[in-house]
Amino acid sequence: MYSKVFAVEGMDENIKGFKFKERRNDEPLKTGVVETIQFLPSWEGAKLSRNMVKHLFFNREFENLILSGRKKSTIRLGRIVGDSNETIYLHCEEKLIAKARVKAVTCKKLKDLTDEDALKDGFKKLPDLLMALKKYYGKLNPEKEVTIIEFKVEEDYTKKYPDRVRYCGLTYEQIAFKALKEIKELKPSNREALNHYLIRKSIAKTAKDLGVTNRKLKRVFFQVYKELLRMGVLEPEKCLRIENVYLAKNKRKF
Repeated sequence: MYSKVFAVEGMDENIKGFKFKERRNDEPLKTGVVETIQFLPSWEGAKLSRNMVKHLFFNREFENLILSGRKKSTIRLGRIVGDSNETIYLHCEEKLIAKARVKAVTCKKLKDLTDEDALKDGFKKLPDLLMALKKYYGKLNPEKEVTIIEFKVEEDYTKKYPDRVRYCGLTYEQIAFKALKEIKELKPSNREALNHYLIRKSIAKTAKDLGVTNRKLKRVFFQVYKELLRMGVLEPEKCLRIENVYLAKNKRKF
């Protein structure tokens, strides 16, 4: 008997075209094949992992709430397996804002969320939290399972590295170079965009040549940047400490 296991990324739980890998129920999972499904907000994309993700992405609006300690948790759709005391990195879109420590990972049904859960998540009351979840996920079944990840900020990178938190201090050129080298299954359109940028050295000129907006081109860089983080190719703290001048002159060491 075979069971289907998610093995790719998607944008949300309603997305069409998921690919599957099949295995026998008694066959051990191979590296990279996962059973636990973690659906993240559409602005972030969805990653599939049996374990806690090392990087959590948020909208810009949550930066001050997180750094001030008013937002102490995040709620993600689906079951995420994780342990307390893990180190994670918090991002507000392309900004790496902090290193944090996981305090607790709790799973419950959407209908069982409480006002206390809302307060920890930075909202004044439960209806506000539910409205935000609906905004990101669309209509939700009250029986859906969610995971509450509680965390404590240990290091505020916006204070320690104020000029380097955007893309961990990396330039577009460095991101393009690393993505082309490390990501084996780049979309052809993304590969073309990155290669063209390395020639033109300009977002505006590259976007104009390709017939896309600056915003759309920057989104390509954001997507490959997140993939490099997910792969473990980029080490956030190491990138923050290394000077861009050094990286530019020593790309192969980067």
